[in-house]
Amino acid sequence: MPGYAPESGNPLHGYTLEPHAKAALVIGLAQTRAGRHAFRGVAVSYSAGSRDVESVFDLGVRLCAPENRFLHKCPTPLTEPPGDL
Repeated sequence: MPGYAPESGNPLHGYTLEPHAKAALVIGLAQTRAGRHAFRGVAVSYSAGSRDVESVFDLGVRLCAPENRFLHKCPTPLTEPPGDL
């Protein structure tokens, strides 16, 4: 995606959109320790006028490292039962 650079990304705090404008939110992830790490959703909090709003989106992500230990053993968390995260 043009302009995507997790090393130098800017926080969204204070970012303003014009009414009815569309936006894309890109989330960059980096694993900092070995093992399997996962989540099934992302909560996005924002203000709309004077209202504070939170929207939750289903998003299955799993990070597995090191690659040679988890090759072909790192399925998306959306394909596994909740207790298996």
